[in-house]
Amino acid sequence: MFPKTRIKSQAENDPSMKVMLIRSPSVVEVNSRLAASLTKIMGVVPPLGLLYVAGVLERANISVKVLDALVEEITMDETKRQIEEYHPDLVGIAISSATIQQDLAVARICKELGAKVLVGGAHMTSYPNELLSYSEVDFGIMGEGETPFLKLAEALRDQTPYETIDGLVFKKEGKVIINKPWIEPDLNALPYPARHLVPWEKYSVIIADYPMATISTGRGCPYRCGFCYKQPSDMKYRFRNADSIMGEVWEVYNKYHVREICFVDDTFTVEKKHVLEFCEKFIASGLHKKIKWQTTTRVDCVDYELLKRMKEAGCRQLRFGIESGDPETLKLMNKQISLERAKQVVKWCREIGIESFAYFQIGYAHENEESIQRTIDFSIELDLDLLMYNVATPLPQTPLYLLAMQEGIIQGDYWREYTLGKRNDRIPFFVKNADKWVSRAYKQFFFRPQFIMRQLGKLRNPRMFKKYVEAFFAITFFNMVPETKDEESEKVMTGAATS
Repeated sequence: MFPKTRIKSQAENDPSMKVMLIRSPSVVEVNSRLAASLTKIMGVVPPLGLLYVAGVLERANISVKVLDALVEEITMDETKRQIEEYHPDLVGIAISSATIQQDLAVARICKELGAKVLVGGAHMTSYPNELLSYSEVDFGIMGEGETPFLKLAEALRDQTPYETIDGLVFKKEGKVIINKPWIEPDLNALPYPARHLVPWEKYSVIIADYPMATISTGRGCPYRCGFCYKQPSDMKYRFRNADSIMGEVWEVYNKYHVREICFVDDTFTVEKKHVLEFCEKFIASGLHKKIKWQTTTRVDCVDYELLKRMKEAGCRQLRFGIESGDPETLKLMNKQISLERAKQVVKWCREIGIESFAYFQIGYAHENEESIQRTIDFSIELDLDLLMYNVATPLPQTPLYLLAMQEGIIQGDYWREYTLGKRNDRIPFFVKNADKWVSRAYKQFFFRPQFIMRQLGKLRNPRMFKKYVEAFFAITFFNMVPETKDEESEKVMTGAATS
């Protein structure tokens, strides 16, 4: 019913070009918005971007290996050993703002072992010149990576020119050349992510049943929230058709025995017709009785009838970016939602039987103790099933970051200096002791007897009970960033800063 792309075996693949795609091992994430004590228990989701690239390379008969050092929980030394053993010609590394220093350390290892190194991700798009200034970085990608990566790999293999590849960033005669960003025109033409290349049984998240999978049904976001970095691909919203999505759902159900799916679209319900068509296909397949699913959306992108149909199709949980309980802060964020709408949607979810999960930011620009407490009080008033509080963090090139520089909260271009290794401190908080406010918010919400009793009633298995216990201790002994670093982490941080 759903055609599948045949994947060639490793023996059939072209031995003249070997590619390795890497997610770096875990060290201290100085600039993560999520508290360090909570990061440990949240779980690890599959590196979907790398797996899409891997799928495209395999389809083109290019040998590829994916090394997810994060989920494997391996050291930098073991990462180096595996890179050396595979001996790739070209390495792709996903770089994020929170992990840039260890990502560059991995790039350095790859370069020393003779590989060409390509980096991608949102931080690459923000600071291409800075990242390409490192001798260990040969190429970057602006926009979506599947097609540019494939074309570069083929060009290097065939020793043909690569200078005109859309999306490619490269060095030429001492200058950084930045080609126009690449945006995939037809998501249905992409193969499914190459999940068989990673240890699937090791992925999990605290809010989903095990085993779980992540699936993307569309790309792009039409909204312009002040704290969110907009990538080139966000400018054009694209959907996969329902048959393509269902083919992937069947694959993860049959091959990986998945029992819950996290759809990772930024705003899953931005187009109602698209969602209803998917729900009809899901129900017709009968999988709505075997797999539950969850996703992220906005309170102004759902209505009662849509929520009801989503529930019938197996939707277990919806995550909403409400962000603040203070009207003035919402305006500054450019969220374009109202608190009354948030109340109504959460109430609908409760009536229909969909769990409601919300994200909130603490310590946004111009906030004070009163506005922060309003957010905490509002989140409790909503009586959500689950939520997450994050410290407001000005990410690169966002309106929030530009505002922080204009108002002197951040001196100079912090992220540029951080990228160049001139700083390794945490980006300043807008509000003093914002991390302590986050700790207070978690305790006020989660330690309510009403909430505890409700969650105990939802326990589905021993694995979930264990996660709840871990979460209790993570909140009780809350810390934003570890006070000490292990020896290897310190070596990685120092190495990136002095290269």
